[in-house]
Amino acid sequence: MCTLRFFLLFLIPILYFPILNADEPDAEIRLYSTICAVKDGKLVETDTIVIQINNRNGEEYCNVEISFDKSDPLSHFSAWIADTNGFVTRELKKQDYRDVNEIDDYALYQDDFVRKFTLKHNVYPYCIGYTYQSVSKQFLGIAHWSPVIDTDIPTRNARLSVQCPKNYPVQIFESNISSPRAIESPGYTSRSWNAEYNGTLKKEVFCPALWNFLPFVEIIPLQFTYGISGSMESWMSYGEWQYNLIRGLGELPLSEQTKVSGLISQITDKKEIVKVLYHYLQDNTRYVNVSLGIGGMKPYPAEYVSINRYGDCKALTNYMKALLKSAGIESFYSKIYAGGQPRDVIREIPGQQFNHVILAVPMEKDTLWLENTSNTNPFGYTGTFTQNRLALWVDSGRSRLVRTPSLKETDVQVTTRIEFFFDFEGNAKTKLNCNYRGDRFEKYNSVYTQYNRDIQNTYVHDHMPFQSFELYDWALMKKDRDDRNIALESSMLVRNIVKSIGNDRYFSIVPSEIPDFTPVKSRKLPVQLPYPLNMTDTLIYHLPFPGKVVLPDSTCREGKYGSYHLRFRCEGKTITVYRDFLL
Repeated sequence: MCTLRFFLLFLIPILYFPILNADEPDAEIRLYSTICAVKDGKLVETDTIVIQINNRNGEEYCNVEISFDKSDPLSHFSAWIADTNGFVTRELKKQDYRDVNEIDDYALYQDDFVRKFTLKHNVYPYCIGYTYQSVSKQFLGIAHWSPVIDTDIPTRNARLSVQCPKNYPVQIFESNISSPRAIESPGYTSRSWNAEYNGTLKKEVFCPALWNFLPFVEIIPLQFTYGISGSMESWMSYGEWQYNLIRGLGELPLSEQTKVSGLISQITDKKEIVKVLYHYLQDNTRYVNVSLGIGGMKPYPAEYVSINRYGDCKALTNYMKALLKSAGIESFYSKIYAGGQPRDVIREIPGQQFNHVILAVPMEKDTLWLENTSNTNPFGYTGTFTQNRLALWVDSGRSRLVRTPSLKETDVQVTTRIEFFFDFEGNAKTKLNCNYRGDRFEKYNSVYTQYNRDIQNTYVHDHMPFQSFELYDWALMKKDRDDRNIALESSMLVRNIVKSIGNDRYFSIVPSEIPDFTPVKSRKLPVQLPYPLNMTDTLIYHLPFPGKVVLPDSTCREGKYGSYHLRFRCEGKTITVYRDFLL
């Protein structure tokens, strides 16, 4: 008589790596030339780019977009198609390109424009080329140069030439590139860099930003005028320029001051006052990008936001600062580079290396950091967008770089409990309970607070850890607006979990959501975790009838950078799997 047995399989996924052929790339940059010249207080930049299209796949690079500012329009523009010997077969005419306002979904109006055109031929290989010039009357940087338009295609020949008047002080930062050649001429100093790129850099899971590995040159003037005069000799002097640029923009209308007084009249705790005013900001304003003139650096006044109830990150942060000032609380405008992967600030060259503004509010024992563009962000929550990176704290005479708080292990923990009730056909009625923090919280919180039930349903369905299932019901739950975790409860029928081989039956446990890292022997780039990964899973399987159960061995791995534990327990007809992962 055969014994019916259940086998619980712990499957290790096999990673598949596509084989890259050594044939020519789809496209390649034949020439990337940039010439920058500072003359009479203006910056004149001339760019020339020639791209060789080798096959049909390379034609995505035939669609060209050139960004420019309305106050600094493009001049000396031309574009063409040529064969590989340089013979021009077609020149772009004026009716073949168009200038459009580069407004995204969150922009109301701005001075950013883009010139769009397409150059395409039907005989491969061929070259497309374009050249243009811009003249800037005000500028914070002379060159921010990396001769790569896509990490998938090589750059064969690149050159940067920079000419500045003698006794015109600049700071230079260069990376992954040879030292420049300097030439002195009457009244000017010229420097030139040559570079190339082989096109083999590929993004890997949790790697630093790819620009860290590309040829790169940054040149800034030590003295500049942008709205007002300033200096980039130090972070303190650059912060002083920003402080002076926003000075006088924090006055609220009398009606708004009266509103603030009414909101906090019965509150004495400083942190509670900040929270009330932050909620007021969230409930009464919305994020809209308004960028005109020097709008990339200077916020609209607090009075403008008070009246119109919208603004970009600068304007909303300045407005929140004004609300706190009205309540007698000091706060500090802080510039930061936001994004999922923290980006290094080049400490050696003080200046504009930021893309976002948040607000720092010193408390007795710590500092509150306020994200002012989100209507749903928990109060004082430094999420994955701005955590653990350097910010410029703007304060008269005391501006400095400070590090924002980093997310800790408990801040990012994801706890999952799944219970399976098998039937005799190998299907299982399933209950799933998840508690999300960190990155997963932010994604689910955005879906929960900003989208309707249909979109929420699609998102929940797409993120279930099963392939074949019927979702019966689900619910997202959050205790209050400032809670930093969100729960998902769902029930479903999961099909075909149990398989049969003869009289034996087996099933695989639900796979962990551990990132699919490239094996060490194949990985090319460093691993850079922006925050810890912390997952705890409890999987409970109720078998339909008794039988001998064969379990895999438990696993325990401890290391310098984390741990992994996998344990099994069988009691009667119930198998429980405990899994913990920390990196």
